[in-house]
Amino acid sequence: MEIELSSYLKGDNCAEGDIVEFLDEGVLGEMKQMDGSVKKVYNFQVRVGLRELTFTPSVQVLKAFCEKWGRDSKAWIGKKWAIRLPMQVIKGKEQAVVRPNFIEQKI
Repeated sequence: MEIELSSYLKGDNCAEGDIVEFLDEGVLGEMKQMDGSVKKVYNFQVRVGLRELTFTPSVQVLKAFCEKWGRDSKAWIGKKWAIRLPMQVIKGKEQAVVRPNFIEQKI
């Protein structure tokens, strides 16, 4: 049995090309920043293979989903996309970040 160390979809627990499916329309939440401020975030339940994870996309990624499928996230349920993992410097450390690579879906 594979031990799940994180319930969030992140660059260190997935692979380039993994297929992700939206399972819900998401919920608006809050994330406390290092400086003590609070940031609004969207959390989506997604399936990656057999795992169900929470995905908190960046604003840049949210814009990409909105451009592709519209601003009503209810329409995203069941939509699939492949993972790209470009490297990005975050808080002084280079790490892989989850980005969408849209795939054509058969109806």
